[in-house]
Amino acid sequence: MKPGDRVFYSGSPNQNGSNEEYQLIEEYLVALAPNHLSAEQAASLPLTGITAYETLFDVFGISQDSSDNNGKSLLIINGAGGVGSIATQIANYYDLKVITTASRKETTQWSKDIGADIVLNHKENLQRQFKAHGIDGVDCIFCMFNSDMYYETMIDLVKPRGHIATIVAFNEHQDLNALKSKSITFTHEFMFARPLCNTQDMIKHHNYLKDIAEKVEQGHFRHTSTKVIEGLNAETLYQAYQILESNTMIGKLVINIEN
Repeated sequence: MKPGDRVFYSGSPNQNGSNEEYQLIEEYLVALAPNHLSAEQAASLPLTGITAYETLFDVFGISQDSSDNNGKSLLIINGAGGVGSIATQIANYYDLKVITTASRKETTQWSKDIGADIVLNHKENLQRQFKAHGIDGVDCIFCMFNSDMYYETMIDLVKPRGHIATIVAFNEHQDLNALKSKSITFTHEFMFARPLCNTQDMIKHHNYLKDIAEKVEQGHFRHTSTKVIEGLNAETLYQAYQILESNTMIGKLVINIEN
């Protein structure tokens, strides 16, 4: 990379700057942004994209040879959110059967549009909906909403020796022994773990972002920015956080600092 290049990245919690105009970031956490996307559109991808890549490939061990994924299935809880929106596209591209959850008409349609094979209503009993669709279980479950609420349900729905990952910390104590009878692997995914702990493989963030950019430019993935707030100040930051905390956001919200 050279001065003037358009780049995108998620960065590191060890470095300030998320709500600022300028930031210093190690080169191995950065990649060239997709050429045809605006800055706002490109900014919607790194954090969620890396989270999805780490979960699907590092945690679940999904193959990047699509033929190896024949017959494999993935349940994404909260499929229309930021991480769910990019994870659905990635899993669809690599030929997994993708089942997502949504509840509103617009979130259900969004999830279908980006590649979900089946969209379930997470306000209704998921086990009954699995039976209605003839689904015995799934190989992997990726949870992006209230791990406490879905813990027992996920254990019930995942296949023996399956994988469950969540990005949402527990607020209650959960029984890890409940995973034993089916030999389930449970993982808390935190994409900042690599830069936070200064791991030897931080270059994976660069590699994943590079692959995301290539897939976007080839038309396989699309950006997930659905709302842009103009201007960076206390008022717009408050507005952004209020929207996120409403739990109704589809895709990603981006702040444009240039206005």
